[in-house]
Amino acid sequence: MISRRRLEIANRKGRRRAKILAIGLGEILGIDETKKFIKRTTRQLRKCTKMCSRACCGNPRKFFKELTMQEKKAKDKYKYEITIMSNM
Repeated sequence: MISRRRLEIANRKGRRRAKILAIGLGEILGIDETKKFIKRTTRQLRKCTKMCSRACCGNPRKFFKELTMQEKKAKDKYKYEITIMSNM
């Protein structure tokens, strides 16, 4: 079971992430709608930074079997280091 302190921290992170999302959608939603949106999505955004894990939201591997951004950067860095080492 999760401790009260960890739950408070997770809720704080979720609210912050929901507010950031709501700011982006602020022109579309009204003021009351924004508050409802933050309250509704705080729980979804406790542990993850995205609303869902679909490819458009941040998980390309799940549907398209592609590398994530971090993996692509690491692979490019590794290739770059190999080329530098081979040129020496």
